[in-house]
Amino acid sequence: MIPFHRKIFILTLRSFDLLAVVCSLYLTAMQTIFKNHSSDQIIRLFLDSQNKGYQLFYFFAFLMTCHIIFRTSGFYLSKRISSYLRVILDIMKAVLWVCIILFAGNLVLSSEIITSRFIVYFFTTTILFISGGRLFMRCLLYLSRINGRNLRYVVVLGTNKRAIDLARTIIKKKELGFLISGFIDDPWSGLKQFKQTEFKLLGDLQNFREYLRNNIIDEVLVCLPIKSLYEESYEIVSVCEEHGVIVRFASNIFGLNEKKVRHEYIGTQSMITQYNTENIYDMINTSKRILDLFASAMLLLLFTPFFICIGVLIKVTSPGPIFYSQERVGLNKRLFKLYKFRSMVQNAEHLQKNLEGHNEVGGPVFKIKEDPRITPLGRFIRRTSIDELPQLFNVLKGEMSLVGPRPLPIRDFNGFEKDWHRRRFSVLPGLTCLWQINGRNNIEFDQWMALDLKYIDNRSLLLDFKILLLTIPAIIKRTGAS
Repeated sequence: MIPFHRKIFILTLRSFDLLAVVCSLYLTAMQTIFKNHSSDQIIRLFLDSQNKGYQLFYFFAFLMTCHIIFRTSGFYLSKRISSYLRVILDIMKAVLWVCIILFAGNLVLSSEIITSRFIVYFFTTTILFISGGRLFMRCLLYLSRINGRNLRYVVVLGTNKRAIDLARTIIKKKELGFLISGFIDDPWSGLKQFKQTEFKLLGDLQNFREYLRNNIIDEVLVCLPIKSLYEESYEIVSVCEEHGVIVRFASNIFGLNEKKVRHEYIGTQSMITQYNTENIYDMINTSKRILDLFASAMLLLLFTPFFICIGVLIKVTSPGPIFYSQERVGLNKRLFKLYKFRSMVQNAEHLQKNLEGHNEVGGPVFKIKEDPRITPLGRFIRRTSIDELPQLFNVLKGEMSLVGPRPLPIRDFNGFEKDWHRRRFSVLPGLTCLWQINGRNNIEFDQWMALDLKYIDNRSLLLDFKILLLTIPAIIKRTGAS
């Protein structure tokens, strides 16, 4: 049962949101329709209208639609642990739907009042009004909670380190308004260590139902190991549902990395998702793709005359095609054709079998400093990395990025023995990376893979720019190039 003060609070919020919509409509109309009219003139225009009944009907229907959208968007659910940014994003999504409904309704009514300018102005002012109201509300609630009011009594299930750390975080964040009543857990080897903490043990899991019956509990935080206590966790959820008590599960109940976990939905099914590499739709990847498109297109245009010269030299100095293409392993092990200027004789891949015993690099990769298959011109373009320039076409196509782990041939990939090496394929391969600026062929294979993973774990646009800048002196000095 919802407490009376909570009902009043929600009613106030709903009223404020509708008032915000009305004020936004009024200001939008003043700026876009009645810019040169006073308030008295606008009222007289409305009273003189022959369609006052229809206008009132559409107005209240629109307000009701707004209320339904706000309610279904979770506006009036508890936001106690939600960040203000999350609240703003939810407001923006809901107001966007309101604007879509407003625009669609205007198409049906064939009115010339709701213009694109009207929609943009209404969208902006509505977000500002509602967001401002939520900020004011959060400030009031913050002051209330740090002064010991509007508190929620919480019981933590589990006495492991994760549970203790969570409780201590809650105590530090007084603005959440959570009061830790105590912990409940069955006897286990770590219970003796828990008893040395500042927290109180309320009992074991068998007595949880009885404790819930006779004590004030608003929420239950479950930090139990699901693998060994699945049945107990299921029973706890059922008991809390019977009592109408909120249950929260720590997202790292399966040992997941908290920084990589997101809560998402497939239809109506809630999913806990762990991204072991940055999400492919995140802002970093979007920014990288924009940079890749722009830079590769500009560089290809700039280097066109140079490409022609190199192509002519390759054709004149050795028989065979200008470009060399080979299947490489890309994002999530997708195969793609990598392009290079040909720097070896035509049948280089067939000759490699006879040279395997001369490999100078550990691990599955194949490298020889004085490779007899390389042509005289090829040796120059490899040392200066000119042979890699056609890979700008791969970057333009989205198969590669300017910065990323180097794409490896299928032969090298099939030689991987350690699973942690394969995480390098969780991002787009690139023209250059930390390996290139740290010595290339002079680095052991495991160290090379470690550098790739270091890049993946610390990816940022700033790091990409740093690598691109450091690649230039590495090419000039021919550091580790063969």
